[in-house]
Amino acid sequence: MLKCRLLFVHHLETRAGRAIRHYSCVSNAFFVPFSATPFETVSALVQSTESLQHQRFAKALAYARELQHKNQGLGTLLFRDEAGDTYVSKTNLNQPKAAQVTVPFSRWSSMRLTPKAALELTERLDSLLNEYMETSAKTGTSYLLHIGVVEAI
Repeated sequence: MLKCRLLFVHHLETRAGRAIRHYSCVSNAFFVPFSATPFETVSALVQSTESLQHQRFAKALAYARELQHKNQGLGTLLFRDEAGDTYVSKTNLNQPKAAQVTVPFSRWSSMRLTPKAALELTERLDSLLNEYMETSAKTGTSYLLHIGVVEAI
């Protein structure tokens, strides 16, 4: 990054032995064209970046649900709504819905939307996420969040 002149040595902190170098960026944002990445295809890039996050989320979700199962008797509820659509929900049937723990939460949905409605949903989710990111506490429990909207293929 130094050779590419994206970073520079901001200052040196002297100490016994070698000085500590403190770096700064030359800009707050950089655009890297896809052709400059090590990936042969866009699919390879997406697989590389997304799969690690999905694995991390799945591992944390499994751990959290295991704790719920041990502590609260977690189960699976399969149900059908008035329209005939079926759903699977992780729940504790021994507790009223209002008393059930809502974290962890993971839901995959397939729905039919117009392009306009899909854009509106994406914008509302992004806005809600930004609202929580702005008020994020410096202390407390760290949570992983996954949200995605993409046209099914």
